[in-house]
Amino acid sequence: MRRNIILTLHRSDLRVHDQALFHAAHDQHHSDVTHVLPLYVYDERFIELSGFPGYVRQGPPAKTRLCGFWRTSGARVRFTSEAVFDLRNSLRRLGSDLLIRFGKLEDVADAIVRQLTANGDVVREVFFQKEFYSEELAIERRLRKKLAAQGVQLRMFDQAPLINVEDLPFPVSQMPDVFTPFRKRVEALPHLSRDPLPTPSTFKPFPTVSCSTSSSPSEPYAGYGSHFDQATSTHDALPYLLSPLEGDVQTTERGPRMDERTAFPYSAGETSALERLEWYFKEGNPPPVAHYKETRNGLLGHAYSTKMSPFLSIGTVSPRLIMQALIQHEEQYSQTQNTYWVRFELLWRDYFLYTARFVFFPPPRVPKVF
Repeated sequence: MRRNIILTLHRSDLRVHDQALFHAAHDQHHSDVTHVLPLYVYDERFIELSGFPGYVRQGPPAKTRLCGFWRTSGARVRFTSEAVFDLRNSLRRLGSDLLIRFGKLEDVADAIVRQLTANGDVVREVFFQKEFYSEELAIERRLRKKLAAQGVQLRMFDQAPLINVEDLPFPVSQMPDVFTPFRKRVEALPHLSRDPLPTPSTFKPFPTVSCSTSSSPSEPYAGYGSHFDQATSTHDALPYLLSPLEGDVQTTERGPRMDERTAFPYSAGETSALERLEWYFKEGNPPPVAHYKETRNGLLGHAYSTKMSPFLSIGTVSPRLIMQALIQHEEQYSQTQNTYWVRFELLWRDYFLYTARFVFFPPPRVPKVF
């Protein structure tokens, strides 16, 4: 029986809650879609993969062009991997799964679409979170070209900012040059953000690929990494990811053990992010957020600030969920300078996100008339 499949590609949106890709794949407009295939690719251009046995890279090592630093340090490798495997485990609890592969994102996605098509399936669309930085945009262009050659549409979802681009009181082409005018104009909006999207109550099944031989009911998906298909912990892949970084001066976090002195004693996944959100905004009388502005520069311990920034950077928590928790706190206690300052910092984040769009998509220049 032919299956209609949506492929969801993930990079900095490693969560289930308020997830536009999953929400759209399960809405009424895709009722004919039978299966959803979530995919994460460790991209060799950003994370060094030479520690994996038998892996053949297609390009140079994952180092900066200047000075030759590793583009992703050991600490961030560990943090990212924790988020990836936490997402896999969350999806498995919901009856789905996360396919994990290693290579170049656009090449892996293209190979998997070809494999599914050869299997007799129809890949309806590929869903992807929109990013606005030069390298991410280049990957998007190459991916779109490869998919178009197969007649598959790439659909982008703009879900990184707190404020939806359609709700801005001005077009991005008129983005203010400095933060304060931006802040004053968006603070005048009736609502700073929309409500978080609901998580599907049940997930459409994860598709397997039929095997041409009778010895096995299914075959591995294309791309390097099939030996991690049953892995449930970041520790299964972490030694291979960290081994090329050993001995490098910038690598201070070489394994799963965390320094007991850290002010960030958390793993990276969505599970940990939601636990931190619950503790900081809801637990206690009042919760720690009630003192945010007073304590945010304390630097020692873990209670002085929200600690949401690292989770936001890889998308294990949604800015809209943070705003929802903040509003609920204010409704129960009160809106104060302390709670306002959390909102203020979220707006700083949006300002930089939209400034990046303005830089990479500048308005057309109008010639001066003399």
